[in-house]
Amino acid sequence: MMRVWIRRGGLLLSWAVAVGWTAFVLYLLMRQGNTPSVPFWGSFFRMDFSPEELREAVAHFIMFGILTLLWWSTLIQHYSVREALLATVVIAVLLGMGTELGQYFVARSSVILDLVANLAGILVTMLFLGLVVSRQRELLTARGGSNSAG
Repeated sequence: MMRVWIRRGGLLLSWAVAVGWTAFVLYLLMRQGNTPSVPFWGSFFRMDFSPEELREAVAHFIMFGILTLLWWSTLIQHYSVREALLATVVIAVLLGMGTELGQYFVARSSVILDLVANLAGILVTMLFLGLVVSRQRELLTARGGSNSAG
């Protein structure tokens, strides 16, 4: 009986952390800015980045890497590896693209560098997770076990 409660508590904590981090990322990226509204396409595709924008891109990479890791670790508890992978990528990419497009409406500048950093953080994290899952499968196969998650 106690194991059931511990497992439920762990699942709830996992969901709470993933949703909480998502809310934090949304807050950071969608809060009202003080940048005057400029045409979206003109500001988005410019290629002259300030040092501050480069630092922010690193922050985007880290934020979306963590976001991806948290959603993966939550969803893998409920779904197969393939389903968790797909759902994680969909959630992270939609958030990454949606926040960049949405920044136009809250008077924040949006640059392609931020979108690339978001997507790179997602991609690098998913590649890392793919290596971990692959390694776990190899270890299970070597030990004579089977993997029913995949």
